[in-house]
Amino acid sequence: MARIASASSGVSVAMSPEPRKPLKPGRTESWLLSLAAWISLTFIVQGVLRVPVAGSLPLFFAGATLCLFATSAMGIFLATVARNMPQFGMLMMLTIIPMQILSGGLTPRESMPVVLQWLMDGAPTTHFVKLGQAILFRGAGLDVVWPGTDRKSTRLNSSHLGNSYAVFCLK
Repeated sequence: MARIASASSGVSVAMSPEPRKPLKPGRTESWLLSLAAWISLTFIVQGVLRVPVAGSLPLFFAGATLCLFATSAMGIFLATVARNMPQFGMLMMLTIIPMQILSGGLTPRESMPVVLQWLMDGAPTTHFVKLGQAILFRGAGLDVVWPGTDRKSTRLNSSHLGNSYAVFCLK
């Protein structure tokens, strides 16, 4: 292990000579987030609060995985656009906070202007909120969540959004 010391700030940093495996951190985070969501939904929501869940939990977690993929791809896209970490942090604040507020989870989409509703259809969190409400509250199945050609109902568009962000980043 090599040590690098900065003369200006007096900070010492330890560096490992072995490179990290590229897929391990992403897999660990997604498993931890899925585990935390499962524990929260099972033990807190259903166990402690006694809130009934109407739909399929595996279908909900499949949708959560797609949303996690799409938002991670969006973060990678923003990281490729930004020139440094402070700029990346500002881009994240300018995109993630409005995306969370306007997704339909905090404010009802019906009270938003039509143009804003149309713009927010490009955000993966909007589709995740629709998916979560359909599955957990109304007991929707796969035929409702992922229909063939019906554009009015809830779809798992997060996979398409994540793929488009990932393809754009690789170009």
